[in-house]
Amino acid sequence: MGVAVLPASNGCSRPAPEVVASYRGGEITFADVERELQGLPEAQRLRADLDVLETYGQLSRQIALERHFESRAAEGVGDDEDSATTSAEVAPVTAANELEATRLADLPPRRVAQEIARLYAAELLAGETAPVPGDEEVAQRYEQQRDTRFAQRGRVLLSTLLVRDVADEGGWERTRELLEQLRASAAAGEPFTTLARTYSESETAPLGGEVGWIDRGTLPPELEEIAFALAEGEVSQPIRVAGGGMLLHVAQRVEDAVFPLSQVAAQIRAELIQERRDEWIEQWVERQEAPPEGSIVWARPEVEALAGELAPLDQATIPAAGGGSPVELEPDQEHDAAEVFGLSEAQAYDEPGGGSADAQLSVSPPILRLGDVTLSREELERRLRRVPQGLRAAAAWRHYRELQTSGLLAVAAERSGFADRPEVVSRVRRRLEAEERRRRFASELSGEVGLELDRLLVEGDAGRGPVREFFEQRRDEYRSETSFDLIAFRAPDGGVSLARLESLRRRVASGEQLPEVVGALDGELVELGVLRFSELRGALDPKAVRHVLQMASVGVTPPLRIDGSLWLIQVLERRAPEPRSWEDAREAVRRDYRRMRSGELLTRTTDRLLDGIDFEFHADNVRQQLGLDAVAEAEADAEPGG
Repeated sequence: MGVAVLPASNGCSRPAPEVVASYRGGEITFADVERELQGLPEAQRLRADLDVLETYGQLSRQIALERHFESRAAEGVGDDEDSATTSAEVAPVTAANELEATRLADLPPRRVAQEIARLYAAELLAGETAPVPGDEEVAQRYEQQRDTRFAQRGRVLLSTLLVRDVADEGGWERTRELLEQLRASAAAGEPFTTLARTYSESETAPLGGEVGWIDRGTLPPELEEIAFALAEGEVSQPIRVAGGGMLLHVAQRVEDAVFPLSQVAAQIRAELIQERRDEWIEQWVERQEAPPEGSIVWARPEVEALAGELAPLDQATIPAAGGGSPVELEPDQEHDAAEVFGLSEAQAYDEPGGGSADAQLSVSPPILRLGDVTLSREELERRLRRVPQGLRAAAAWRHYRELQTSGLLAVAAERSGFADRPEVVSRVRRRLEAEERRRRFASELSGEVGLELDRLLVEGDAGRGPVREFFEQRRDEYRSETSFDLIAFRAPDGGVSLARLESLRRRVASGEQLPEVVGALDGELVELGVLRFSELRGALDPKAVRHVLQMASVGVTPPLRIDGSLWLIQVLERRAPEPRSWEDAREAVRRDYRRMRSGELLTRTTDRLLDGIDFEFHADNVRQQLGLDAVAEAEADAEPGG
């Protein structure tokens, strides 16, 4: 989700230097933002270093919205009175109340253990003297990965139209002729999506032929050369493929680009540091003593074998981030939203209150147990729900090993007394309470987005607003299907000669009706009736479907030998797609609008809420306090010619 960082205040009074943002009734200080930063998972804190100003803007927006929701709940505006928190919970934990926050029994045991493990690992690593990666090492890594990782490959938004050859009707020559006609229709203004829906024999036909964004290097070389030579909106010449031919259409293009070292150096340095930490911790794990009695630890072959047996759960059974959001986000949008709220993917599916849905679903003995860190078969299955079969063994072991490492670190922290230190307990509690605030915030914001979406849909039903505009801009996508009024004659193979059927076909083609010319033959007249394009494949053999689709209007197929019978099929009428009315297309439009606009509505709703409380981000204060302007000037001077 994109984050719009608001400009610094232009008001008469300048905010105090320690104020990052202000809103009606309150201020957000550097201490507030730093506390939120410390509550983020380490990987996100490393990424935050790459764009400090955006991170401060994003977190200050989140803090302001959290306080807004908490204030509403305290006033009885929210639906859940138990979610109300006092201002003391928002304020920093001071030395006076740190000792009071030493009870962890009411927090999820596994999350407590994992957080203690994280802090203990940081203490172990603090004793290491490995140097911070220097500029030379960063530059070397950049050179190694520049042409792969830091090169933005060109991309095209590609659609295809596939037509298969029919051997007894001219083969490739007939297919090429049809494709040239379709290409001419596209050049004359006929939407490629309409042509693909009507004529394509690919599984993408119902989608208007759209394949999606294709990166350079992923298509077969002969197709890639053609696709990436097309301009936006252009349709290719007919292309010969196995068993038929196709047209390619490029709707949008993104050109190749390479990110300079200055833009990615901080990211590379952070990754090198993390790699050294991971390597050191892995070596530490290998040196550990046998786990405590009662532990369960599987070897890698066992975990990988189990991964091969598991089936991914149905997507509908997976709760949305925040515990039941009414917003239908795409998978990548769910991931982005979780990152904005400071939740890892695994944490985003935890139930409010701490108990994970994975643990609650567990009905079999754990496959990992190290103290309070456990892993069930059901949880691993959920973890692998979107992983392709060929990658699941490695993914399963990686997740298993991460939890095993957390368990061993937590056990060692308990043995050494580290886990009992008051300052450690206080930090754990603050971190997990921050996670709970973010989870609660995600749920509240999801509810706001759902209300906004419902309002827009109601406006759309009434003929106003963006839903109706969405329909008007995409009328061509909501056309009725091409339909065919068909009648067929079927005779046993050998009961009538092909020459005789061909003679009858010519009579029908000249204007006679099929029932009249086949009346004396030994066979069966089949009245297929009116079939929509999507129904053809269920009613006719694929060979017959190809012949029907290749007819420009009415006509009759050549004699077709299908499953021991001879067929003649007459198209009495071909009805072209027609625009559907708003009333007919309403449900489909509502569904598509929900799917395609959820991410946009998330940003729109947060902006509306922030405007309602007069939120203002003081970017100048952040730049001055963190010395960002000086850093930018130094980087500019370091550039060639600077």
